[in-house]
Amino acid sequence: MKTQNPTAQTMPEHRRREIALTATRCGARIIEDDPYWLLADNAPPPVAHFAPLHVYYISTLSKCLTPGLRTAFVLLPDVQRRDGFLAALRSFALMSTPLTTALMTQWIHGDSAARLLAGVQAEARARQYLASQIVARMHQIPCEGLHVWLTLPSYWTSQDFARTAGAEGLAVTSSDAFCVGPRPPNAIRIFDDHKEAGSLWYIIRCNPHATENAAKACHINIDDLKAIAPKLRHIRDKTHFHIDRRTVGNPSLVWTDANISNRAFTNALHNVALLLAKIKQDVFRAAMDNQTPYDGSDVMQIIDAYAAAQGR
Repeated sequence: MKTQNPTAQTMPEHRRREIALTATRCGARIIEDDPYWLLADNAPPPVAHFAPLHVYYISTLSKCLTPGLRTAFVLLPDVQRRDGFLAALRSFALMSTPLTTALMTQWIHGDSAARLLAGVQAEARARQYLASQIVARMHQIPCEGLHVWLTLPSYWTSQDFARTAGAEGLAVTSSDAFCVGPRPPNAIRIFDDHKEAGSLWYIIRCNPHATENAAKACHINIDDLKAIAPKLRHIRDKTHFHIDRRTVGNPSLVWTDANISNRAFTNALHNVALLLAKIKQDVFRAAMDNQTPYDGSDVMQIIDAYAAAQGR
């Protein structure tokens, strides 16, 4: 109920109190699934806090640490419920994976889990910031969470938009995938799991002639940009999607492994900016908005957030 999937909304504390009070009065039991709470800033207390004897509280680590860590923890209302819960659990799974459970326990008691979490939190904030810059309706972009819930204009249905976006290599999910009622909202969930989603290569595929002319005019070699792309993908995979335990506190090691120098990286950024500006000028007869030099401030925000989480 914190950064809920798919709407990315967080239930306020007063509503949690009301639900807890109702459950207490009626003697009802609540299963509270709370996988995203560690990604929320100043998250309100769970319903289990207000009605501990009526709530089965569940929280997984696959959403806030790493998707491959299929481990969750359950807080039962009281010890008398344990045998019944374990019997129900064994009806479809004998036990949690011992090795994964032992690893997770070690990470929590040490500092590995906290360090991984800080990296995921920083990456989530950076992505939400980028989304707020790209999507015009900024009030629909939450400040936390792993994805964005976007209401579509009336001329799009969520299914048609998802199919069209998929044909262009952009991964979105239509609202009917999450709705059990007859009338799902006209909205989509946005996330990026395609290697060419929303990238320079998408523009090149759409208009190769304009890209070739712009590159010649700016004296830019597209092959040089293609050569650095897989190196940047290595950095993305090690620091954004599958965070490397070895490098979470020292991301410079990932850059060393990728064999990218600071000069090569800044030159690539500069050339991409020039290329996009030239394409927009040639195709749309308009200048690029806010062509200020890149100063790395967005990266520094991520580093500062990590340092603050470590108490430095």
